[in-house]
Amino acid sequence: MTIAIAAYGPNAGRAVCRGLRAAEILGRGAIGGFAVFSVIDRHGRHRQVSCQDGGIAALPLDDGCLAARYAAVISSGPNRPEPLSQFLVGAPDVGLVSGHRLPNRIGAAQRPVNLAALDRMASGLSPAEAVEAVTRDDPELDFGLVAVSVAGGIGFANTARVARRADLGAASRVTEACGYALLCNSIHAIPGLPLDRVVGNIVWAALSGADPSHAMARLDGPARIETGAQDRIDLDDEDRVVRICSADPAAIADSTRSTVIYSRTPVWKGGRRLGTCLSEVSATVRDGRILRDPAAENHFVIERERDGVPPSGLASPGA
Repeated sequence: MTIAIAAYGPNAGRAVCRGLRAAEILGRGAIGGFAVFSVIDRHGRHRQVSCQDGGIAALPLDDGCLAARYAAVISSGPNRPEPLSQFLVGAPDVGLVSGHRLPNRIGAAQRPVNLAALDRMASGLSPAEAVEAVTRDDPELDFGLVAVSVAGGIGFANTARVARRADLGAASRVTEACGYALLCNSIHAIPGLPLDRVVGNIVWAALSGADPSHAMARLDGPARIETGAQDRIDLDDEDRVVRICSADPAAIADSTRSTVIYSRTPVWKGGRRLGTCLSEVSATVRDGRILRDPAAENHFVIERERDGVPPSGLASPGA
């Protein structure tokens, strides 16, 4: 398992889903396959959905899941052993425990380590205390845990074995009103791009409503495409693409599927430059219009600019 995210606060379910989608868009490796998504909804019920392949887009999510105050997800490549529920556990009056690597391993307590952490939370430990205790008890087992409690708080930690890996990512931010944590491994992104921090920024923005350093936009339906001196993407108030200008003269040619949103293209909204896109989108072009391809990823990640400098420090192209 290569990524785990947990969160609490308003629309925690939506925040967790956006984080996983961003990781799937920007990441390469064991991602976009199996996924398990759990929430404790506003009625206090523990709900879970899963898929063996297709990632976040393949999960049957409803408004109740997205609006849940407590949420967690685990994901990796396709086709993992059934039941998939073994990889993300929860109890309605306790919380949720996700993880990466093998959070279902049997530990020192002769229980799967994710259930052992949930047991400790049920006995009164905070998520941080529960996760720290379980990872300390089995330092050479291959797992890391991310836990969220209905009593409040987030906990996340890797065992000593996992902490020695060279391909780890982690991010978290916690306030009284909301918080999140994520752990990941074996997911590779654009050289120089801190994938864990970008995903974390997107989760935090969805939770807190803060002005994000990274955001997501989408190609939802027909949009104009034309040629010009410089590449440019224009968004409407709902962060949907309404127009693309490309300096590539072949961009407007009719095609079944071609790259219509090009990496590092400047993005504009409301008459001002918002930032630059970090990912690409393919779609069908017909008679100067872009038609979204239902089989292709239609979201893309934007790196917002601060005084002309992208947060990651990656070079920004000219406006």
